[in-house]
Parts: sequence; C-alpha cells; structure tokens
Amino acid sequence: MTDTHYRLDWSGSIGWRGGHVDSGDLLDQLEAEHEKIRLGFGAVLGTPIGDPDRKTQMDRLTPVIVRHGVIEDELLYPLMARLPEGADGAMSRVAHDDHARAEAALHVLGLVKANDPTFTREFAVLNEHVTGHMSWEEARVFPALRAAVAQAELDELGARARELRQRGRTTPQAPPGVRPPEDHFAPGEKSFRERLHDRFTPAGGWGALRPH
Repeated sequence: MTDTHYRLDWSGSIGWRGGHVDSGDLLDQLEAEHEKIRLGFGAVLGTPIGDPDRKTQMDRLTPVIVRHGVIEDELLYPLMARLPEGADGAMSRVAHDDHARAEAALHVLGLVKANDPTFTREFAVLNEHVTGHMSWEEARVFPALRAAVAQAELDELGARARELRQRGRTTPQAPPGVRPPEDHFAPGEKSFRERLHDRFTPAGGWGALRPH
C-alpha cells in the first residue's frame, strides 16, 4: 500500500528555504523557525483526516510553536518600542495577544483526538492564526527592526535566542480568560444521519409531544 503521509524530519533544524534556526542573528533564526513551523503545519495537512499520525505531528509541533513564542516575547517584542509605530506599545500588545490566543488553541488541540471532527476545525483555526501572525512579522516587523537595530545587537540577541531555545518553556500556558482565535470558517456540512434527524424530529424534540 502506498504511504500517503507527509512526514517532517523533526530531528533537523533546517527551515524551508535552507535557513538554520540555530545560526545567524535573532531575525535570521526567527524567520528560519517560521519556515519550520509552516512545514509542521504542512505535515499535519498532508496526513489523512482522522489518522492518529495527525495528532502525533501536532504534538511534535506544539513545543516548537510555544518555545518560538517565548523567544519572541522575551527578545523580539521589546525591540518594537524603538519603531515609530511601536512607540506606544500597541504593536507589542497585539503581538503578545496573538501568542496568548495561539497557546489557548494549542491547549484545546492537545485535549482532542485526531479522529474527532473538532480536531480538524480547531487545527484550521490555529493554522490560519499562526501563519497570518508570522506573515505579518515577516512583512512589517522584521524589515523595520533590521533597519532600526544595530547588527551587533541582533547578533547578541541571536546568541541569547540559542540559549533560550534549549531551556525555554514548551507547554502551552495561556493566561486565564484568554480564548483561542475566533472561528471564521463556514459551518461544517451535516452528515446524512444528522440531516435525517433534523428533517423528522419535531420542534422541541420528541419529548415535547408527550402528555404532561
């Protein structure tokens, strides 16, 4: 039988475009890790729906996303205050909130089995949220910081990122009250059994027809 799974070699540290997550300055490492996270999402998407390996792939990706967020929270986002558009702190607050909601989503996914329809939907929401966040950083944040921060400082932060990657938190810990990203996808199509139930079940359920 042909193996249709897409498997990612998690033992490596190479990003999609060849960047190494443990080499270069802070921005180089973060961008390479973005590509590794995208590959991780691709590994889940490339595995058939309901296959237990989807859960396995997601469980391997979760600590990568969490630790990446820890590095950005501690090393990248404080730099945003030096940017004209980030001087009031609004930019970093949005970024921190994105991370918190992603961790809330990761926590939910960690509790769901791969063959549960909820897994596919929650994964789609997380994928959209995280990839959108990374694209925003690559388009707006990284270029601005590359121009505003001295190379020597970015190199020093890169060394600190390598250390933090070895000891950083890897378990999702969203602050209390933080909810996963909103689900903007259309409702899933009902099964044939559900459509039959809706067609032939009286309003209020069969119990409403019983004499009281």
